[in-house]
Amino acid sequence: MFETPELDYVKTKKKVLKMIDKYEKSLMRLNSSAHPKVTQTFTMDMPSFGGGFNSSTENTAIYAMEGCEPDLDYIKNTVDCVNRLTLIYREIIWLSFFEKLPNEEVADLLKISVSLLTIRKRTAIELFAYALGIEVYKKL
Repeated sequence: MFETPELDYVKTKKKVLKMIDKYEKSLMRLNSSAHPKVTQTFTMDMPSFGGGFNSSTENTAIYAMEGCEPDLDYIKNTVDCVNRLTLIYREIIWLSFFEKLPNEEVADLLKISVSLLTIRKRTAIELFAYALGIEVYKKL
């Protein structure tokens, strides 16, 4: 009756890795732009009299009003998808891809063998891709 198509694991994993890279960039963009300078700074450079006004506090306020919404939504969606996984898969995804630990170290932290970790890691990637809606299927 109803058959689900076969998942293309390699392409799905590439999409998951791209998504994690985008998550990290959104996090960096959010952190670097979200805080104004609170201490006075001095420079030996000559001031430029272009007639424009540039304030880091105002730039931060403008970013908070206009620019950070897509980044915040993306970060929240990614964190929600990670949190929907069961504990073991959540730990595998977080340690392997967000913390970027090697398989041996992840297996040691989770107190499982490396071979069992690789099996569970594949399942974790598939479930994470399903949660994000970025899974790729093989063409028939």
